[in-house]
Amino acid sequence: MSPPDPISLMCLAPEPQCRDVLALRLSADLANLLNFDKGLPDGIKTRKGAPLETSETILSFTRDWCQKKSAMYFAIVLHKRQAIGSISLSHLNSYNRSAQCGYWIGSAFQGQGYGTGAFSKVLTISRELGLRQLSATIQTANVASKRIWQNAGASFQYGESEIRATIVFS
Repeated sequence: MSPPDPISLMCLAPEPQCRDVLALRLSADLANLLNFDKGLPDGIKTRKGAPLETSETILSFTRDWCQKKSAMYFAIVLHKRQAIGSISLSHLNSYNRSAQCGYWIGSAFQGQGYGTGAFSKVLTISRELGLRQLSATIQTANVASKRIWQNAGASFQYGESEIRATIVFS
């Protein structure tokens, strides 16, 4: 018997799939990571001098972002207790049956397979939604992210500083 999967996804937006108390707690975990995790890239962590994120600002931003980007936003939850990052499906297009995927993991949780686990769950959700294609833009230096997509069977288009990863579902 294999141990239970340590990773689960909890949809926080456009509508939380959990009680408000849990959504606020998971959003507070994400806010703490964004505010204080010095290992996150500049484009993700809270900008120096900017107001600190709170659970309320996280939920408000993600709900607005999901409406603007036709998206679903999930907390990546470790052992059903702690949000360690987020993953999203955006630009959901029912006509083309396509979407884009983006994610980040707190630096203390990187390199432990949690990104791979979360991505695997998003691939399942993508198939359940009837998507034919999932894509992402990956920074060339982000070797771990490229490996996640490569292991999932993605094809790649290379630019100067970015890689376009695409998975076509059969």
